[in-house]
Amino acid sequence: MRLWVRSQVDHIEHLDLTLQGTDRQVLGGQIPGVSLTAANAVYRGIHLDSAAVSARDILINLGQVVRGKPLRLLQSFSVYGEVMLSQDSLNASLSAPYLAEGVENFWQTLLSQPPVAAEIEQHYGPAALQPAPTSTSIQSGRLTLMAGARQLRAGLVLHEGHWLGLEQPCWVTPAGDFASQALQGFCWDLGPETQMETLSLQPGRLLCVGQLEVRP
Repeated sequence: MRLWVRSQVDHIEHLDLTLQGTDRQVLGGQIPGVSLTAANAVYRGIHLDSAAVSARDILINLGQVVRGKPLRLLQSFSVYGEVMLSQDSLNASLSAPYLAEGVENFWQTLLSQPPVAAEIEQHYGPAALQPAPTSTSIQSGRLTLMAGARQLRAGLVLHEGHWLGLEQPCWVTPAGDFASQALQGFCWDLGPETQMETLSLQPGRLLCVGQLEVRP
């Protein structure tokens, strides 16, 4: 199992894996529980400085794997954990397909709203409405998203576990910060399979604690 986990990541410096269950259960593909801690790992382009996760009731086709078949899940299960990304790791992750698509969808959602587009054009000019690569900065409990000329700074707040809201959003310009009226109350749906408990912007890093459903 440790070898399989290592085969799923692009890079990892530390891995500690503990399985629960009898030998018969595990060899039969039933894993009652598993816990994992990792440091400096890269999974599908996502850079994680540290991760500690646990899961229960995992069912896999281990019998078929022994006969040369690919490993696959036979039922959904939930993963609970804590991950931490530094500002450098977050920026390095922005090119990963999963995160890049999410960030692009976020900007497209904002730009599709006429009041938001009007604010961007007012503060940065019409050229700022075009797509641009995104980078981030984390300072004083607030996240700044920078895409070309436009810069959006806000705190992050969770609603009902899977809605991500912007707290006191503002546009950052050379002339100063301007509060965004169009983005007041804006929320982004993280998906029903996500249940976040904590999303904390600490000096130079992002801490996430919550649960994610893994499906076959």
